[in-house]
Amino acid sequence: MKNSIIISGASALSFWLDYSKHKNPRSYSYKICERVSLPVNIISHVHSASARLIASELGLTLPLHVLVPDSNAKHRSRDIRFSVISRHLPENSFIQLNNYQLSKELQGFNIYVASPEYCFLTFASRLPLPLLVELGCNLCAEYAIDSASELGQVFRSPVTNLSMISDYVLSAKRNTGHRQAMRAVRYVLEGSYSPAETKIAVFCILPLSEGGYNLTGLQLNKEITLNEEAANLLGLNTCRGDLVWNAERAVIEYDSNLTHLDSRQHKYDKAKGNALKESGYKLISLTSGDLHSFQSIEAAFVLVRKALNRKNRDSLLLKYADRRELTFKMLFKSS
Repeated sequence: MKNSIIISGASALSFWLDYSKHKNPRSYSYKICERVSLPVNIISHVHSASARLIASELGLTLPLHVLVPDSNAKHRSRDIRFSVISRHLPENSFIQLNNYQLSKELQGFNIYVASPEYCFLTFASRLPLPLLVELGCNLCAEYAIDSASELGQVFRSPVTNLSMISDYVLSAKRNTGHRQAMRAVRYVLEGSYSPAETKIAVFCILPLSEGGYNLTGLQLNKEITLNEEAANLLGLNTCRGDLVWNAERAVIEYDSNLTHLDSRQHKYDKAKGNALKESGYKLISLTSGDLHSFQSIEAAFVLVRKALNRKNRDSLLLKYADRRELTFKMLFKSS
């Protein structure tokens, strides 16, 4: 049996969230990436040389976080962090990298990576609720983080979806983090197109008592059918709103200094806004400047709540202001 290397923890999370030139983003879409269970009696001996090779090949940083069958497989190494495989893991908690995805040097190993759903469960006991919800949204998003690019992201197919995360968490009742994951998954949203959209969405969707605005009914990048006049304005029958409350016919459009630098994109965004208004949608524009301070985002959300006709009592909003400020610092000041 081949020696196996099981990538887990922070390394697995980086594998799913971060773009690397060594990985084809399409190869890891949840639609084509099969979940598997580890073989019984799996053999795993990881040494520094193989850890460095894997990290280099997959665009990961050291130390490499790995799982091993038992504590006898652990040893001291600056390049590796070991954990023992839980006996209570749900089935199909991993993906196995195929040989065509690996260099010749790595084809001598069976390489497994903890699935996005398993990563969500792993970090449920480590992250506060707002950051865990953000993590779930990032895993279900249409982008990967690319710190080397001007936009800070590349577009790609989602690596999981809300149904897969929910089903996995439900099946993990005997695992650490189950209760926290169950609590967080209620607020995870699919379909974000950018990290900023994700952060704004988390701030919107969390209850007041958890440091959000309790603006339920939100959908990200929902397709909106335009009326005839609006379609003529835009030249299209449909468009997508960044953050959409369809019942209230309200849309937040986020205008980033980076993502809207292109003049054609700016022209389209302006036409889209006019088309949405013509179709009877209330349009709220948020800019990167609205995210710079807690005071500025609070002022912006006065307009959002008004557009949604959400009449939270001022005393209730004031009661949880400290929690919203903490959520703001976690989401917008940690990046």
